Amino acid sequence: MFFLNKIQRSNWPRIILRVLLIVDLLFIVIHILIAKFNNFNPDSLLLDAKGFGYPECFQYLKYLVIMGIVAYLFFLKKWYFYKLMFLLFAGFLVDDFFQLHYLASSVLSNLFYSYSEYNYVALGVGQLIYSLIIILFFLSLALLFYRLTSNQEKAEFLNIFMLLCFFLFFGLGVDLLHMFFKEHGSASLLLTIIEEGGEMFTLSTLVWYFYSSVVKYKVYQFSIPKANRVNKQ
Repeated sequence: MFFLNKIQRSNWPRIILRVLLIVDLLFIVIHILIAKFNNFNPDSLLLDAKGFGYPECFQYLKYLVIMGIVAYLFFLKKWYFYKLMFLLFAGFLVDDFFQLHYLASSVLSNLFYSYSEYNYVALGVGQLIYSLIIILFFLSLALLFYRLTSNQEKAEFLNIFMLLCFFLFFGLGVDLLHMFFKEHGSASLLLTIIEEGGEMFTLSTLVWYFYSSVVKYKVYQFSIPKANRVNKQ
């Protein structure tokens, strides 16, 4: 019971969320200051830095943490939709690391625009097509797994699904809008902050949510008789 009370009193999920959000906010403030007063230098501290900027690497770390927690949750609960979550965040990590969405957008835009017409608008059209394909694929998988899960899993799945919708809104929706304003200084800066900041805050919230799920599960396990734990999973 001492261990149970210790878990219940644990503030670690809230502490972790606060630390992540503070770091996210710090990167946003640094981006604004560098953009306004130092002509976007040093590039490595910008939210949209080319290559491996610090904010982007911080996002990669969150992806890896989420994948580790999700794998652990699958080990604990044996809920198969956690496999989907693991693959989904692995896909996000690979896409971000190799910038596959921009590569795919370029390929798709070339189907509708000649090289002489190629610009940010053309890339935006390719991004729109790519976004629609990803959204349809994501919704199809979500619907399939929702139909196959138990009622207990459905409640968890819906919470995660809503957070993922926010993440995709910033990562696809705002990013798509941003493509059409790349050459507009103030608008581009604002959309960069909304897009990257929204992704960072949402991903930090997802880290908190998955970690909280582990803590809640531990509390639940230690609150029932040991003989019944396997059956209650």
